[in-house]
Amino acid sequence: MVRRARVKMTFVNMAYNLLTVVHLKRRGVMA
Repeated sequence: MVRRARVKMTFVNMAYNLLTVVHLKRRGVMA
């Protein structure tokens, strides 16, 4: 259970970072 939760957290963190990078890139292009 703990292991699965840890993997899920890592995946969510990676996805969040990716979305943030994409958002910043879009903003940079717009600016």
